[in-house]
Amino acid sequence: MKSRYTLASIIGIGVIFLCLMIALPLLNGESGFLRTAQSNQQVHAETMREEGEAGEEADAEAKTKELEALAKVWAYALQTRDGKPRFDMMSDQAKEKFIQEQIIRAGEDWNYNIGYSSPWVEEFKIEVNEWTATITYLTRTSEPAYYYSMETVTFAEEKDSYVVANYDTVIDAEKLTDDIHWDLDTGTAVLENKWPILLSELDQSKGRLSALSSKGIYSKMVVQLKDKVRFFPNWEHSVNRDAVFVYQDVTQDGKPELITILTVATGTGLNIEEVHVLDSETLEEMNIESSLDYIQQHVTSKVTPEEIEIIVNNKNYSYSTMEEVGDSPWLFDEIAFGSIIKYEIDQQGLKVHVTGQVSAGGFIGNIVLTYEYKDDMFKVSKIEFEK
Repeated sequence: MKSRYTLASIIGIGVIFLCLMIALPLLNGESGFLRTAQSNQQVHAETMREEGEAGEEADAEAKTKELEALAKVWAYALQTRDGKPRFDMMSDQAKEKFIQEQIIRAGEDWNYNIGYSSPWVEEFKIEVNEWTATITYLTRTSEPAYYYSMETVTFAEEKDSYVVANYDTVIDAEKLTDDIHWDLDTGTAVLENKWPILLSELDQSKGRLSALSSKGIYSKMVVQLKDKVRFFPNWEHSVNRDAVFVYQDVTQDGKPELITILTVATGTGLNIEEVHVLDSETLEEMNIESSLDYIQQHVTSKVTPEEIEIIVNNKNYSYSTMEEVGDSPWLFDEIAFGSIIKYEIDQQGLKVHVTGQVSAGGFIGNIVLTYEYKDDMFKVSKIEFEK
């Protein structure tokens, strides 16, 4: 008996069946081929992205190492007092700056001699952030006396090579004698803190607050924000407190500022803080209206053995002296402000809490001032009494 199906018809049926197997997933929106193609594209894109990031990281690391090497040459030049290696790596503009400095130093017949015979450079540390190297020098004299100096060196790329585009002295021979003690066994002077002491740091080392001295109190502060560095010789902070150091927009202009809160005095019934707000682009300190001056102008008070009265912007508050501080023989005539001052940074901006004192050990509530940035300074916009 002959088969009803020819070879051609069998092949045709197979082709139709195969087409249906391919078409059905397409009709259902679940094409394995399509999904595979999409998956391959995603994997390829992810691989390309990862390779690109890895390449960028490698390039950035190579650039940092090269800039560190150049900064080391720059620092060694000061240590050897030979400015020629520095001059050779400068841009034309930086060379002109160097020449003018040397003319001031040595006259029209200038030379490459730089630095001082005393104090001389003993050691240095280099930190590179993007295009700027910060170099900290430890120098000393034969007395011995120790000093800190600090430079920033800004690099640029010219004709496929790196050059020094600019340089600045941040600290010039700041004396650190108070941090020296004598080692009686060796008969030599020992510096307690060889390098600046880190007090606080922003995430990913974007900013740092350091002190050059820690004898009794942290003093002579250095602020670093990315490639910017500034020296504040008059700032101080208690060695028993943590410094507040934040990067936040407190002017409400869409750009963050650098804020530090330092404790300048502590003791029994004593805790005085200072706040410093810096422009994040220049590290210039911004003006802040005095809290104590404002309180003196807007708060009046009277203290008697019977009653404590305080008037804040024409609003009266009255309390029993006996209930608040007991039968104290050392009552003030009026509420005193200034022994406890605490600053706060919240979503509304900058605030200060100034505690009122009615006797040597008696306190009553806080004056709370809220600041607003207006007319190029932080001004008090709101005053409240907080019991």
